[in-house]
Amino acid sequence: NDFTNLIDALCSKSDALVKLGKTKEAIICAEDCLAKSKKSIGKICFETAKSYNTIADIHFTTLSIDFALKYFAKSLAIFLQIPNTSIEQIGSSHNNLGICFFRKGDEEKAFEYLHKALQLFSQVLDEDHPQIASIYLNIGVYYASKGDFEHGLNYFHRSLNIFLKSPEKHQHRVSILYNNIGSCYNETKDYDNALQSFEKALSIRIAISGEQNQYCSRICENIGTVYVCKNNK
Repeated sequence: NDFTNLIDALCSKSDALVKLGKTKEAIICAEDCLAKSKKSIGKICFETAKSYNTIADIHFTTLSIDFALKYFAKSLAIFLQIPNTSIEQIGSSHNNLGICFFRKGDEEKAFEYLHKALQLFSQVLDEDHPQIASIYLNIGVYYASKGDFEHGLNYFHRSLNIFLKSPEKHQHRVSILYNNIGSCYNETKDYDNALQSFEKALSIRIAISGEQNQYCSRICENIGTVYVCKNNK
C-alpha cells in the first residue's frame, strides 16, 4: 500500500508539472515512477501500467501522438494481463488509443477502439454516465469525418442529452457538441438548426472564457459560413 501511494503521488506530481507547462520535468518524474515500479514489483503490475499511462498522457498533451500510442498500448497490454483490472480501466485504455488513432488520421482503427470502449463501458456504467457520453462524442466525430452526418448527429445528440443533465460540470463539452451539431446541420443544408446550434455554442463559450479567444473566433466563422450558404441557396 505504501508503494502504491508513492506511485500515485509521483503520477500526480507529473500531472501537476504538465499543467504548469513543465513537460520535460513531468516526463522525467513519470519515467522515474516507471523505473521504481519495474524494480520493486515487476513489469506486469498495476503500478507499472499506471506509470506507462501517465507517460502516455504527457505525450498526448504535447501532441507527441506516436509516443502516446506506444505507451497507451503498453499500458493496455499490462492491464489485460492483470486478473483484477476493472472493465472500466480497460475501456478507458481503449478510448485513449481510439483518440490517438483518430489524431493520426487512422479513422478505421480509431473507430475499432472506440466501439470496443463503448461495449466495455456499457457493461459497468449507467447509460447516462459522462464516460459513455464522451464515447458517443468521439464516435460522432468519426461519422461526421466520414461524411455520414446522419449518424454523426445521432451520436452527438446522444452525448449532448447526457451532458445536459449536469451542464455546469460539462460546459466545455456542451459547447463542443453544439458546434459539432451545427456543422453537421450546415453540411446537410439545414441552416436554421445550424445557426441555432452555433449560437448556443457561442453563448456557452463566451460564458466560459469571454469573447476574445480562438474558440469564439471559430464559432463566429461557422456562423458566417451558414449565412453565406443561406444567401447562395
